[in-house]
Amino acid sequence: MYARVAESIPLPRVVLLWVGPQPSPTVACQILSVIGIALSMSSSFGKKLELLSGWSLLRKHLPAIWDEELHRAAVELLLRPAAGSTVGRTTSQSIRCSQILPIILMALRNGLLVCCDKRVLGMLCPRPCWLVD
Repeated sequence: MYARVAESIPLPRVVLLWVGPQPSPTVACQILSVIGIALSMSSSFGKKLELLSGWSLLRKHLPAIWDEELHRAAVELLLRPAAGSTVGRTTSQSIRCSQILPIILMALRNGLLVCCDKRVLGMLCPRPCWLVD
């Protein structure tokens, strides 16, 4: 089924169209799922997405809408389960898509900056830190 879809439409371009100007976290999770399927079916999909500046587009839009569901989808895309892995048994995993790692790190950076800004502005502590006795 994937081969038919990939032959009939330029899948990397369609994925980038789905990103749009401001995707929702649910749509972003679905985009990452499609990218994961495409990467497992085609060894050239990641390179095609890179040639279209798709990874930089995702790095630009995804950190702003980052949530727990999107984080789970990104880590799922990053790691490939080991062959023969079962639920409840710890196995090693390997990297499937290293291009998603800068997006995850950028989202974590944005989250830390938001947390630090709140602390600096006094939203988390009742008085500014420099006025502490």
